[in-house]
Amino acid sequence: MKKYFSLFFAFLFPYIFVFAMSGFFIIDGMAKHFLTYMLVSFIVILFCFVLGLTGVVYYLVSAKRSSAGALRLAKVNMIIKLAQIPAFISLFILAIIYAIGLFHAAILAVIVFAAIDFLAVLLTGTIGAVAIIINCKEKKVLNIGTVILGVCQFVFCVDVVAAIVAYKRIKRT
Repeated sequence: MKKYFSLFFAFLFPYIFVFAMSGFFIIDGMAKHFLTYMLVSFIVILFCFVLGLTGVVYYLVSAKRSSAGALRLAKVNMIIKLAQIPAFISLFILAIIYAIGLFHAAILAVIVFAAIDFLAVLLTGTIGAVAIIINCKEKKVLNIGTVILGVCQFVFCVDVVAAIVAYKRIKRT
């Protein structure tokens, strides 16, 4: 369990954003302190992203040192992506609420939510792409399907399916 602790913030990143953005609706009187709350939320989210990115890099380096196979990386990637599905559903709902509630800044709200989605997919997609690269090096098999599978690790919504397919494919070989 200790070996997976470095991925804790990568896993929590979209959930922290959901809690930060939903806090505006939950906390009474937040309209008066909107800018302050958004600034603090931005700092917390940025800090969490940096910790998540550091954790992913640390995990990948330690997995490489311990000669952990592509199967373990693919399994961890699949578990994290599947566990983040509720966060992404909540992000989608919050983005709609923000777009409706902030008509004058709807485009900005959608851009911010899309950027956070991209950063969350980037954190977990890196693990999946490295798992596919390691599998290609171990098995010395590279075809167009593997390249497409690696690219799909970074495409929103497709990444979950790609993680499952990558895990099944790596497990089979």
